Amino acid sequence: MHWGPIIAIIVFVLVCAVVVKKAQNRTKKIEPKNEMEELFFTEVRNGEKSCKLTHIIDEVEFSFIETLLQTERIPYHTEIDNALNIWPSMKLGAWGNVNIYILEKNYDETIKIIEENRKGNG
Repeated sequence: MHWGPIIAIIVFVLVCAVVVKKAQNRTKKIEPKNEMEELFFTEVRNGEKSCKLTHIIDEVEFSFIETLLQTERIPYHTEIDNALNIWPSMKLGAWGNVNIYILEKNYDETIKIIEENRKGNG
């Protein structure tokens, strides 16, 4: 029996399965992680424009800003880049980073709140 054609078919099927899985992952719906993210997506679907608030590589900074956004009830969305997508347990920094997006209409207020809280006036 010639194993070459059988192995070629198996490899082809495996490659097709990987390609299909990657395509499914790219089109996967983003699910909100919390109430403020859900509100962010609702507002964007209703026509509000979003903008990037910041790019974070430090876990403490990320916790600080995310807590402020939740406390002040400012709609936001976090997007994880790089290796954190592959290994969620990894730390921020050299292996990955987080982008935080907010609604354009909240940008000036959000910057003011962050600056005040950094100074201890919040």
